Amino acid sequence: METIQFKADRKEEDLFAKELSKNVRTYFKDKGITSQGDYRMVIKAIMMIGIYLAPITLILTVDMPAWMVIILLVIMGVGEAGIGMGVMHDAVHGSFSKYNWLNKLMGNTMFLLGSNVINWKLQHNLFHHTYTNLYGWDGDIESKGLLRLAKKAEQKKVYRYQYLFGPLLYGLMTLSKFFGDFGQLRDFHKRGALEVYGINYKNSMLFLVITKVIYLGVFFAMPILFTDFTWWQILLGFLIMHITASIIMGTVFQIS
Repeated sequence: METIQFKADRKEEDLFAKELSKNVRTYFKDKGITSQGDYRMVIKAIMMIGIYLAPITLILTVDMPAWMVIILLVIMGVGEAGIGMGVMHDAVHGSFSKYNWLNKLMGNTMFLLGSNVINWKLQHNLFHHTYTNLYGWDGDIESKGLLRLAKKAEQKKVYRYQYLFGPLLYGLMTLSKFFGDFGQLRDFHKRGALEVYGINYKNSMLFLVITKVIYLGVFFAMPILFTDFTWWQILLGFLIMHITASIIMGTVFQIS
């Protein structure tokens, strides 16, 4: 599991963090259980990846009516959410398996979702888990567009009605992440966060662009080449998949 070093300003905070870590390790040792996943994690990964990849394979190779395609796209959205929350997340934490190579492999399923492993490591492993729910440090609770997620955030009139339109905006979460990765990586570079993992900014940005192009190629170029769907139908299907995944993940994440 990847270690995140907590640096406290006060001695008692540092002692608390060390004691907490010690108690967690003791719990696993006393119970005789491992902090890494077992065969059940592998079964879950196969199921979630299958739910995600099987529908797109069928759509590209089998002629079917539009209503069946819509059902398959919704199923893909469920698989996308499952990969994000139950496969990639655990693997990037290093807890999917005791084998580091398998953790890296399963962590790279992030690319199947159109996002970037480096961005996630910094956003989630480094900032979120080190500064959980601390405004100004944990990006998960920063205001996002029309959504205000922390009491300390600036108050605006439009936020008074977010209880009405907020759940609808959850459907844009994965697309926001897809396009927002560029600005986020640049922000991490400015804050010096890339140095934590010894990451080269220019190479990472180039790799980010390449993976995004490949992702769009699979979901737009391939359907155009291998199916009879029009560009707007392909775009609509792309949105259906992402909205489904986003609503599932957004609802879970906002609760926490």
